[in-house]
Amino acid sequence: MRLAAVIVLLLSLGATAAVFVIPVAGRDEAAMLPERTPEQLAGALEAAPVLPIGEDAADFYDLAFTVNLKGRNTFMLATGYPAGVYVSVERDAASMGFLSGGTRLERVRGNIRNIDAHSVLLRRRGAFHELVVDGMMTGGLSFSAGAETAFRMVGGVDVTDVKFQPIREPVVFGDDFMREPKEGSPWENISGMWETIGLDHPSLSANPFRLSAVGARALTVVGKPWWDAYRATVSIMGAPGQKMGVVFSCRGPDNYYLFRWSARDAGNVAELLEMRGGGMSPIHSVDAGYVPGVWYKLELVVGMGRARLYVDEHLLFDVVSRGISGGRFGLFADGVNRTYFDDVVIGPCQEAVYNGMSPFRYFRPLSGIWREDAGKMTASLGPPPAFPGLYVCGTNWREWAVDATVLSGNGGIAAAVADPLNFTGLVVKDGAAVLLQHKAGVETLLASRPLNVPPPYALRLETSRCLVSGTVSGASGAPVSLSASLPHGLSGGAGLLTLSGRADFAPNFRVGIPDRQEALLSGNATFSSEREMSSWAGEMSDWYTSKGGSFWYRGFFTGDVEVTAELSDAKIPALGLLALGVRKTGDDGTPMNGYVFTVKKMPRNAAAPHDASSPDNDDFQLKLYREGNEMAERTVSRDALLAASIRTLGDTVAGYVNGIPVLTFRDPASAAIAGYKAAFKAEGFSVPPANILVTAASMRDYQFGTAPTDWRVAMANDGRVTAGNWDVTSRWQCDTRWSFFTGVPNNHGKLAMVWNKKRFTDPIRIEFDAAIRMQRERGNRYEYARDI
Repeated sequence: MRLAAVIVLLLSLGATAAVFVIPVAGRDEAAMLPERTPEQLAGALEAAPVLPIGEDAADFYDLAFTVNLKGRNTFMLATGYPAGVYVSVERDAASMGFLSGGTRLERVRGNIRNIDAHSVLLRRRGAFHELVVDGMMTGGLSFSAGAETAFRMVGGVDVTDVKFQPIREPVVFGDDFMREPKEGSPWENISGMWETIGLDHPSLSANPFRLSAVGARALTVVGKPWWDAYRATVSIMGAPGQKMGVVFSCRGPDNYYLFRWSARDAGNVAELLEMRGGGMSPIHSVDAGYVPGVWYKLELVVGMGRARLYVDEHLLFDVVSRGISGGRFGLFADGVNRTYFDDVVIGPCQEAVYNGMSPFRYFRPLSGIWREDAGKMTASLGPPPAFPGLYVCGTNWREWAVDATVLSGNGGIAAAVADPLNFTGLVVKDGAAVLLQHKAGVETLLASRPLNVPPPYALRLETSRCLVSGTVSGASGAPVSLSASLPHGLSGGAGLLTLSGRADFAPNFRVGIPDRQEALLSGNATFSSEREMSSWAGEMSDWYTSKGGSFWYRGFFTGDVEVTAELSDAKIPALGLLALGVRKTGDDGTPMNGYVFTVKKMPRNAAAPHDASSPDNDDFQLKLYREGNEMAERTVSRDALLAASIRTLGDTVAGYVNGIPVLTFRDPASAAIAGYKAAFKAEGFSVPPANILVTAASMRDYQFGTAPTDWRVAMANDGRVTAGNWDVTSRWQCDTRWSFFTGVPNNHGKLAMVWNKKRFTDPIRIEFDAAIRMQRERGNRYEYARDI
């Protein structure tokens, strides 16, 4: 009888491990892994020596190694025992699935090259596990578990070049190229000439620096080989007759994916290409060239074998490819004239997508009967009291964005799925859109609105800081929107939902983490210290004062809005009062109109009970008002008041203390609130306007501190030339220290004009600061003046 072998790998951060082949008596090497009974496999795993990772335990990691089968059929790795994820490698196939004791449930299988030696990469990002073999993505699945502490490997094969890399930090990178050309750069230049172009007085310029590239197939890259599951944005502007773009999943100068975009006069095409071994293969293309001299915003979402590319928020490509398996990010240019890049921002992006074609099985049935057939996903339930049907991606997230399409039946989507008895859902039910919550099997109706259009229905469910919004769009008509509040502390998975009978879904759905809206900038930091410019650039430039010491924001908010007061430095006395208001009609002497959230510090009462563990806590009386009428009230005890906020989401109004919602109410008649203003007031203490953050997706605030990607130069002469030259330049010829976003006529006429690329609906309000640029060659100050 031969001796089988169990492989034990010494794992250390960034180090290659030694290989130990340990004989295990009594095991027949000819009994290959797929033929083992569950009892035999459990015995092999139980006997396998285990090497703890210790302090390197991680739930975000890359485990890479090379396996040489040497004629044997199978090698298997288990991430946890007795329950976890397993990876199996054969000569010509690889698979992964779930392991419980000695029982395996295969979820993913893919063909690989028919050779003995394979390079294997197991990548884990939280609940998501991905298998990459020989540089090609084999598949992925979701499995929520704690941090790995040990791996078990069986199969009697040689395993070498082992590296275990905990991923301690997410993919985060930003570069506005605000540096002198001689300063160091995080970018590695592969080809072409790359240099930073800047103005003479960068500290007094709106946007003084950018990166330029010249040359044939110029390429520069940044990042790590393990970069994956990220969102990258970059501003880009090209010249006539050239090509420009971005590179991703770059694992060498001849191994990457390329988005290549040609000018309208040089091919007029946008292409997605794959570079392998120096050869370029087309993946997809569309006839759409760029306009020279116009800044564009490119957004790339990469992860889990999939890439989506947007231009100015419009989806251009959405592809699934096994070769998209992680790598560096890069910028690309091709031509003899300068191509400009600016404002590179890269951050983590976790999402799972089901499209019926990819080898990634991040979703699985939790309850009900699910099958994909004839181009649709079908769910069916037994007669009551059957559990709701759930087909979910298992995660431990606390916020979710879920998208799916219901073709027929009482179908919907769910988030915060702990089990079939506990979840939050948006469903199409009996001709209505319904927001609901199941807790311990008991259903609570959160909101409901009738649907007056036939299916199919596109559904979107999004949660953010204990508020939930749902949108249902039919084949025609306006979307139906709902909102409500949720309990604090929910977590779990997300996916498809059906409550009864049968429901059909389009086989294309997605779950992810919603984007956070950035607060509007207050003042203009570049010019606020200049005495002559403080009126429009200082912290008070976005506010004005009115009756009773109240402050009013100059912005005009037509949709959801949030106002936050940062109070960590505030000295709030007893009976000190803070009032935050939104949807207000103006400073007309009715301070409580719209929605108002008040926070009042109560006097300390020695006789009042306090938390014994926190005897120094203060009490705060909180109230929410609608048009002067009190809608909700509560008193809370806090050791410190760091922040207070009022927020609207659809017809839901919420008051927050220290980032936690403490008061909420729904206002079905919210459409009757006519105001568009935001305001605040402090009594008994002061809060500087710089400490007030206003967040609203409906408002655009342009300070031109970044490339003007939301603006395009108007076209003249039937679209053949641009109307003027627009760039950051000095205003005064006699003193070149200050530079602003400037438009001047070019050789094609007197008009200099830019359009905003966004589409706006009524009501709309525009406020801007502008001045005449000095041009002595056109005469004195009155002669070079022009219309604005």
